[in-house]
Amino acid sequence: MICVIKFCIVVCVCVVVVVVAMFAVLNKKRKVGLVVVVLIALLVFVFALRERNSFDSVGSKGVGTKRESSGNDVMQVVSMDTVVASLNKIVVDTNAQHQILQHEIDILAERQDKILKKLEDLTGSIHIGGEIGKKVGMVSKVKETGIIRSDADDDDNNNSNNNAKTSNNNGNGNKEIRHEDKQLQSKRDIDEPDSSEHMRSRAEKMNKEQKIVNKHICEHMLESDKLVVIVAMVHNRMDYFKYFIDSLKNMRYVEYALLVVSQDMFLEELDAILSQIDFMCYVSVFYPGSLQLHPSSFPGKDPNDCPRDVSREDAERMKCINAETPDQYGHYREAQYTVIKHHWWWKLNFVFQRMPALKGHSGFKVLVEDDHVLAPDTIHMLLKVKGLPAMDRTHLVVLGDYDAQKRPFNGRAIQSLVWVSTKHNMGMAVTNKFFDLLHRCSPDFCNFDDYNWDWTLHHLSHKQCFGGSSINAIMFQGARIQHIGVCGVHVKSNDCSAENAYKQAMMLYSNSNNELFPTELDVSVGRVQHPFAIKGNGGWGDTRDHNLCLKFSQT
Repeated sequence: MICVIKFCIVVCVCVVVVVVAMFAVLNKKRKVGLVVVVLIALLVFVFALRERNSFDSVGSKGVGTKRESSGNDVMQVVSMDTVVASLNKIVVDTNAQHQILQHEIDILAERQDKILKKLEDLTGSIHIGGEIGKKVGMVSKVKETGIIRSDADDDDNNNSNNNAKTSNNNGNGNKEIRHEDKQLQSKRDIDEPDSSEHMRSRAEKMNKEQKIVNKHICEHMLESDKLVVIVAMVHNRMDYFKYFIDSLKNMRYVEYALLVVSQDMFLEELDAILSQIDFMCYVSVFYPGSLQLHPSSFPGKDPNDCPRDVSREDAERMKCINAETPDQYGHYREAQYTVIKHHWWWKLNFVFQRMPALKGHSGFKVLVEDDHVLAPDTIHMLLKVKGLPAMDRTHLVVLGDYDAQKRPFNGRAIQSLVWVSTKHNMGMAVTNKFFDLLHRCSPDFCNFDDYNWDWTLHHLSHKQCFGGSSINAIMFQGARIQHIGVCGVHVKSNDCSAENAYKQAMMLYSNSNNELFPTELDVSVGRVQHPFAIKGNGGWGDTRDHNLCLKFSQT
């Protein structure tokens, strides 16, 4: 009878300890629970070993049999195998319960992370108040105690989905976020107010001084119509930009050119690349609406801006700043995309209206980007085409399209055609005539609901904003410009090597050396179809963007 009582006591103690261990697991003190389980297992093992020794002293007949006492009571002697089997069953059941509880804990933790992320998104887009404010406050307190940690803590807000928006390079792809934006964080800490203020002052000084570096090289050309002004819009793709500069170095008649670097970021690597330019004149200007200068205010992303995909009803309930101005598709502005159209429009107006050194210039201003490269005879071709009779009815010259690698290089061939946004949006050489006509259409450009500058030009061409006609262009069929930005805002590739892309581009010119620097040009007539009407790709519904754009166009 004593053995039975001892066994019952052991079983009860085991059950109590198992409950304690389960409670510890539920409170995320898993190590404590496991230690308790191990200790009770050792205790049971010692007890069982002791009892076995006592049974062995009675004799082999006493094990697993019944024997009579002095009275009528019958004592059941429990065998060692039965004890071990019972303990094994307890252990198996405990493990099963632990797995079930662990699975439930993981599910709850995942749900907590999702809820926390949504509430954190709300904190950046609303004036906290009411029930939402209470919930956000509760979550903040929980996070401060370390009970809950959300993966959203490390989110850099650069993962916006961009469905229903098309590419401004090929016209048929959904916009994706560029991976190169990691340089934004690696170069400088741009989130500190003092740093942003310092950079704004530096940018203002640059735009005021407009210092021409290596001025002695091109000084004799500054008042000549033969001067070719190359206006490069530069972001942070320095691995591409250095090859763009390399292509300029290999260009003949570079002393006839002035490079205007319109940058929207201060980067040490950019400064280093520019400091190595000793073969041509250049001047650096800075886009004042840069996200680097305005990391937490318009035209950057204001904390109280509406989230892109929130409904208008929810936006009005949240009282975010731009609740009343979604785009035509019901989406709200994304600063990382509106900045591109703003920058393009600002640098065009700045170069034509706010650079005293170019006040009397009536030659070509070539609009390029940091991931373009130019052919060795680019300036030769521009000076050659300038005197053609076809230029009288032409608004701009296009240095090439995106099919340069897909057809034989014909250096003499040029084509007169109607400008198409998806084909002719790089290497546009424009003159005062083009700018004057475009400037008259500033309200249409600034108010059209499309975040792409080139699709906006397409819209203006359809409306015949250019002297009562569409945009008429002359294009070099033997492309004098190529796009090497295989990875960027609108383009993705498995091979993002700028070096490989540059080598392939330059190989086109080295293999076609006998086609470069032609003495005569062959002019043909190409596509003359009137541009089709477009609705616009959205992303440009905020009146703040409209007003800023119009401000840039003021004389």
